[in-house]
Amino acid sequence: MKSTRAFYVYILALFLVRTDATRVSVASRFSVPAGWTLEKDPASHEPVEFTVLLKQQNLDVLDRKFNEVSDPSHPSYGKFMTLEQVNTLTSPSKEAFNSVSSWLSNFPNTKLSFGPDFIKVRANNRIASKILGAPFKTHKNSATGEVLLRAHGRITIPSHLKKYVDFVAGASELFVSSPQATFTMPNLDTKEGLSGKYAGGAKNDILITPDVLREFYKVPKELVASNPKNLQGIAAFDDFFSKGAYDQFKRNYQVPDVNITVFGEDCLPDCDEGESDLDLQYITAMGPGVDTFFVKQSASFWVLQFVTEVMTMKRIPLVFSISYGWAELGQCTIAKEVCSKLGYSAQQYVERTNTGFKKLAAMGVSVLVSDGDDGAASLGGATGNCPIDSSRYCLNGGCEHNSSKCAAISVKNSDFNGTCWVPMGLGSDACETILQDENQFNTALKQFYKSNSKCRGQLEQDSRMQYHIYSECSCDDMIPSTSDGLTISGYKFNPSEADVFVADFPASSPFITSVGATQFISKDGKNVEKEVVASISTGSTITTGGGFSKFQQMPEYQRKAVESWRQSSISSMASPSYTFNSTFRGYPDISFNGHNYAVVISTRSAPTCPCKEIPVDGTSASAPALAGLISLLNDEALNAGKTQLGFLNPLLYRMAEEYPEAFNDITEGDNKCNRAYCCKYGYEASKGWDPASGLGTPNFEQIRRYVKKIKGF
Repeated sequence: MKSTRAFYVYILALFLVRTDATRVSVASRFSVPAGWTLEKDPASHEPVEFTVLLKQQNLDVLDRKFNEVSDPSHPSYGKFMTLEQVNTLTSPSKEAFNSVSSWLSNFPNTKLSFGPDFIKVRANNRIASKILGAPFKTHKNSATGEVLLRAHGRITIPSHLKKYVDFVAGASELFVSSPQATFTMPNLDTKEGLSGKYAGGAKNDILITPDVLREFYKVPKELVASNPKNLQGIAAFDDFFSKGAYDQFKRNYQVPDVNITVFGEDCLPDCDEGESDLDLQYITAMGPGVDTFFVKQSASFWVLQFVTEVMTMKRIPLVFSISYGWAELGQCTIAKEVCSKLGYSAQQYVERTNTGFKKLAAMGVSVLVSDGDDGAASLGGATGNCPIDSSRYCLNGGCEHNSSKCAAISVKNSDFNGTCWVPMGLGSDACETILQDENQFNTALKQFYKSNSKCRGQLEQDSRMQYHIYSECSCDDMIPSTSDGLTISGYKFNPSEADVFVADFPASSPFITSVGATQFISKDGKNVEKEVVASISTGSTITTGGGFSKFQQMPEYQRKAVESWRQSSISSMASPSYTFNSTFRGYPDISFNGHNYAVVISTRSAPTCPCKEIPVDGTSASAPALAGLISLLNDEALNAGKTQLGFLNPLLYRMAEEYPEAFNDITEGDNKCNRAYCCKYGYEASKGWDPASGLGTPNFEQIRRYVKKIKGF
């Protein structure tokens, strides 16, 4: 199984604050975040790269164009802008480019490259430090050993450039590996491939192959794309596919050959592989005959980097699938505390990224994003402040017990203003800070259990190495104890202490199509009895995400559907109203099977085989598979002389209202669990749109019929 790879984004202080008469601050860091240490100062010749993002123009016009070309009821529907038109419309002024480039050109041995709205700077450490007025230092992640060269101190630019610069990206962010890939792989060391009580490949589980998906979702077997203008793409971050595995998958499932064009370097065997294998294999299998771009980037400034640099491509795919995400407010560190002190809002990062998505939509690009594998409450980037449902204890198996009267504890440190909730909050900023010293925590935990010996407390691990808290006493009956600076007590839910739910980004963006996961339930391993929300409580190794954004406004296209859900009785049963704000953007928009996919991977994380087939779960199976089907719809439209579908959501919500038979309504299951624990709160599937399954899953033949009617062919 591929465990969650936590990453931390530290994009600091984007407000331009005056520091002296000649320079203004654009970012700053004066302390090292939890989980990171400063190492030996880098050599002066070490290479540094960062990007100056310039302020864009005419964003109000872009917004209008985006809405017009995406709305099936508007006369301009489908009349998409070209790449050149979008860049011309939004590009910063010549004065902005000239002024900023003139400043940067004053520094020797500096290489500048220009994009539609940015200037990328490459220099050595000594020169880069002079440009930004802050030394670059070596930051090492304690957990992974990864090393990044990032600015430390106050980053500044000349004050007269304030009116031209939005912010500087790539100089202060700290990422660990790739942002969270939303899928779960089995442990290759196990004989069966998967382990655990509810692992994929169980006796009555249907192994998902391209043929199974086509049959269930009513996709004609003979439908193969043929239009040369059609193009689809995969976005990957520090991850790459094995060509040997891809070739074997094609042979196994008779997938037609297509042109695969790679942007970025093959990083195998020094990077992850499984996510990209899954994405490429299923977008090409479900969108047969469509040429595919594989766009691999480093995680320098993550999805913002993707939407920024994709605008420099000469040809952009009509469909993109993104299988990565993280906590919406986790685009910066501890948004409620650290970022506010620096004058930074995570909204600035999100809004610049959303502008990038809006540009793609204005050009007719469909972007599908997996909505996360850790339910409504999330995991890793989540606070952990969600009461665990002890009746669904240790569902992955491997624990000595199957229930606990107190399944969580609170840990406080006198030197830190925050709480670490174990186990739901493990991986959060608070837990990373409080639990830095493993020996300190172990000592304090032993003391806590000693003080509550009658409760027979125990720290257990499940088959996927996730921790669980066992107790024969209720949390209220457990006596708090303090040892070595840590105070531990039984968990008591207080919603005012921290957010209960954490929305994923970019899945929560109003300008992409958010895709959730379902699973097939079978009694004989061959026939589908029903389709339900994917959850560890029903046998999946993941739980689909979903919920509401913390600050992104609800788009008009989904207002009627969400309002219908709000008026239903099921919405009041989901969670207390104070745990979410249903006036903000709700997601997912649509779902697709995401359980027990047959995926071929290299056993050595290499471009070549030997390879093996394994079962994989994840919303990142759902997104590329569905993206392939969208490419098939695009192909028919292009062959009929029409334009592609473009931004899907206005079409999907109108379709659900006018032609509900286009969707398989998912009415069973919930997303109250993540991939290890089940919270008492979350969202349940219900009739119509809901925050667990969106509008449901596609009936391709009916969607095809509706699209032909709307497009007029």
